[in-house]
Amino acid sequence: MQSTTLQTKRHFIKDKIIIGIDPAKKKHQAVILDTAGIPICNSFKFTNNFQGFNYDMWKIIKTHIKDLNPNKVVFSVEISINLWQKLCAFLSDKGFTVLVEELLDAQTLDLEKQKVQTFGMIETKSSLIKF
Repeated sequence: MQSTTLQTKRHFIKDKIIIGIDPAKKKHQAVILDTAGIPICNSFKFTNNFQGFNYDMWKIIKTHIKDLNPNKVVFSVEISINLWQKLCAFLSDKGFTVLVEELLDAQTLDLEKQKVQTFGMIETKSSLIKF
């Protein structure tokens, strides 16, 4: 069972660039990973508002990804706080696959060993599929 779930999860990111986003009240933190999972830039921040979503984020992303094709890029958004919904809906409306992540147990894991698990996938702004 675990193997099947893992294969399903890997299917969504195979050969794709991943943009990981950690939402916050004022500024979201993001990083871009290449198809091998290696960061291609330093992490960056963008504001949690219209300007940040529609201009600042895309300006930074486009400096590192020349072909911003929704078939080649997946967004992964951390969901431990309630600020992820509008960001995921926004990205989904733009045609991108959005995976949502949840920390396994932030209180018992030390910071260097925190792990995330794929919790589900946003297919449209109104549907969340849990694995």
